[in-house]
Amino acid sequence: MGKRIAQHLNRPFVDLDKEIEKDQEMTVAEIVERKGWEYFRKVEQKICSVFAPLSSGKSFVPSVIATGGGVVLNPDNMEVFKKNAVNVFIFADLSVLAERLKKKKGSRPSLTGRDSEIELMEVWQKRRPLYLKYADVVWDNTSGETIKENLNFIF
Repeated sequence: MGKRIAQHLNRPFVDLDKEIEKDQEMTVAEIVERKGWEYFRKVEQKICSVFAPLSSGKSFVPSVIATGGGVVLNPDNMEVFKKNAVNVFIFADLSVLAERLKKKKGSRPSLTGRDSEIELMEVWQKRRPLYLKYADVVWDNTSGETIKENLNFIF
């Protein structure tokens, strides 16, 4: 989705998980397995700060940044994004997300070690208020389609 949005807006696309993997020279799953979620979240915060405009005068190119879902757990991350970006919360019905996750099984480590559908419900209940708190725009993407009219309206 992020790549399509970036292409439509003619802006660079950044996937924060990919940037974390480059920085750590291992996959997200390997980072979590070897060093744990707490370490991953610290690296995530460091990478988030790299992609926000800095007061030191470094130039910043407006980009579309895809964050992992846990980025909202750290208020410092969201402070940086809230100050420097338009935050779009793209969501889908939980049943649709569960199907999408089944297709990507193994690409993301478990947060709780529980059944993926139970974990999805628990994570949604915990994070949804945070997503809404920090969102400038809320976009239902249950259909899975990028709607150009939405993009034109937002940007």
